Amino acid sequence: FEYADAQSTLSPDDALFVDVLHTNTRGSPDRSIGIQRPVGHIDIYPNGGTFQPGCGLQNTVLMVATTGLRNMDQIVKCSHERSIHLFIDSLLNQEQESLAYSCNSKDTFNKGMCLSCRKNRCNKVGYGVNKIRTRRSSKMYMKTRDVMPYK
Repeated sequence: FEYADAQSTLSPDDALFVDVLHTNTRGSPDRSIGIQRPVGHIDIYPNGGTFQPGCGLQNTVLMVATTGLRNMDQIVKCSHERSIHLFIDSLLNQEQESLAYSCNSKDTFNKGMCLSCRKNRCNKVGYGVNKIRTRRSSKMYMKTRDVMPYK
């Protein structure tokens, strides 16, 4: 979690290369399931790292209306588990690889100002990630669809 001590959280020292997909960092840090701060060599924030497309209130109401409350756990973990689905997507849809772009903030990315791949400013997401290690974490952003293929 966000404020866990260094021994209890992910860090670049945990492996030769650590890439992180931050898909559920919404809310105050002590209430979110994910970690907002960079913790890997590359930290990717799909859709800004907060709620993921297809996991919003409209989808929650639709799921409750069609299946009742028995799938409530799916609603709660939808955004959090998107990181797993993005990785699976990278295996199943290699011809449509998703890219993430290095950027200072999600607002700057959303304005379209960071869509260059020059000088390692973009990277593949998931299995095909280019393992580029730098001293500082590289914060990267991407937009996805609400279903697979996510590109």
